[in-house]
Amino acid sequence: MVTREVRVRVAGGYHPDTVRAAAGVPLRIVFRREESSACSEQVVFPAFGKCATLPQGEDVAVDLTPEEPGIYEFTCAMNMLHGALVISPHDDTTGHIRRPAAQTAVPTPVEESLVVGGERR
Repeated sequence: MVTREVRVRVAGGYHPDTVRAAAGVPLRIVFRREESSACSEQVVFPAFGKCATLPQGEDVAVDLTPEEPGIYEFTCAMNMLHGALVISPHDDTTGHIRRPAAQTAVPTPVEESLVVGGERR
């Protein structure tokens, strides 16, 4: 299965602070901490029971497969920095995110790529 990869820069907050994905699709979020503040040393995903330590200047991947649509928060360990995963329903027949016909797609400033067989595309 194709893994969606999103890069998040950590500097006074999460950039971008909203990550969009489809339910049931593997998601890799690569965090890069570009500051020395103790507040940003960890990222916590309470709904998934996951956390990761973010050494300054290093890429750290967090792999998730959100199964249910919804909005899931991620924070620093001190609960001062906040971000959100927005998980949309997945259309199993086409592999695309299902949207109501009247909804217009809104572009988001998310740097993303697909990883297929370990190769970024």
